[in-house]
Amino acid sequence: MPWLIERPTEMQAAGDPPKTIQEFVGRLNTGHTELSVARMVSPGGWSEPGQRPDFLEVTVVLRGRVELWWIVLGLLAACTHDVQPFGGGGPDGEGLAAEAIAVGRDHACALSDGTIRCWGDGSTGQLGVPGLERSSRPVPVSGDRWVAVAAGAQHTCAIRDDATLHCWGGNERGQCGQLGGPVEAPMRVRVDGVVRIALGGATTCAVTGDGAVRCFGANDAGQLGRGVAEAGSFPDPEPVLGGVTGDVTLSVGPAHACAILEGGALLCWGDDEDGSLGLGVAGGGVQATPQPVPGEWSAVAVGASHTCALDRDGAPHCWGDPSVGALGMRVDDPVREPLDVLTDLRFVALFAGHDVTCGAEAGGGLHCAGDNRGGRLGQPDDRGPWYAFEPALDGGTQIGMGERYACATGTGRVVRCAGEGPDGQLGSDTASRPAFAAVEP
Repeated sequence: MPWLIERPTEMQAAGDPPKTIQEFVGRLNTGHTELSVARMVSPGGWSEPGQRPDFLEVTVVLRGRVELWWIVLGLLAACTHDVQPFGGGGPDGEGLAAEAIAVGRDHACALSDGTIRCWGDGSTGQLGVPGLERSSRPVPVSGDRWVAVAAGAQHTCAIRDDATLHCWGGNERGQCGQLGGPVEAPMRVRVDGVVRIALGGATTCAVTGDGAVRCFGANDAGQLGRGVAEAGSFPDPEPVLGGVTGDVTLSVGPAHACAILEGGALLCWGDDEDGSLGLGVAGGGVQATPQPVPGEWSAVAVGASHTCALDRDGAPHCWGDPSVGALGMRVDDPVREPLDVLTDLRFVALFAGHDVTCGAEAGGGLHCAGDNRGGRLGQPDDRGPWYAFEPALDGGTQIGMGERYACATGTGRVVRCAGEGPDGQLGSDTASRPAFAAVEP
């Protein structure tokens, strides 16, 4: 019979300074005397006297330097080995390295060499490990051969190399493509041939190889693009209407979504109360069918109630709610159509959070504008909102924003996080840090 071990027994063990043992299987946690499975966390400089266990002991070192000493024919011998962490680490061997990251409201995930690891809040299963409520260290998600990962507010989805889509986490609106409650481990969604995904709030959208765009989850504001806005749970992936087909680039927020078609045309749908659809209409309400936004565009990023896009030259244009600076400029009233951001910066990629926008320069380097609460933009939050695009991370190429934290990658592919993370969102035991620092493997 399978046996679920909900949590380990934690204890302090011998050594100087003492190490922490989390026993999953053994005498204390399960009553087994013939076998021990435990995770040991040793502080820097830790050592312990030599010992001979009463059972076969296998030690797997995930990170750090191992030094073994023994006596052979009366002579002292030694062996030293430095262990590299998951993802290979950065240039100095420190920090989690990844080729892609996904950041939700209070959790984050990293993709490296076909493997996904997640950390932070796991209360709705969004870490992909059943029973794990939180983790300040990246934990592996079951499965392999992953090629893409994305995060909504409290759910995560990923594509495997066979173009199948799998989701886990919060599912109250059907955003994991299933009926019922939370999904605690990757579960396949009923859509095939998936090549691209975008998540936002409690909504999931997927682009398939035949050019279709299918969305599922929350539809209160018409963000599924089905021609009608209605509350409830919608787990079935159904096509977006209004000509959203082909090699589409998507960005999805909690209440609206946008797509760039192959020729550079931009379509947006969902909640337009603050002008976030860019239609130039005061009090636009809900648009449950995709609507055209004037211009030709190369990238788009959707926040809670704002949108930014890059023109063909990489210049940013933004519209929607300006209240905390996410538009990259200081204005008083909602901006209801694309407005040039007064900056000489040119970007090759855009990223948006709930009330933040960031752009990546061609040679690396992230600039951000918006709400800096928690110090998530890499500076103390007593500075208040950033009303212009300012430097956030030198060499940065990707960034994702959570509620009070952000994680980014760049030089050496090392994942770095900043802000506030009481549930382990920063990928370390540090609960608050207004500067980007490496996630611990």
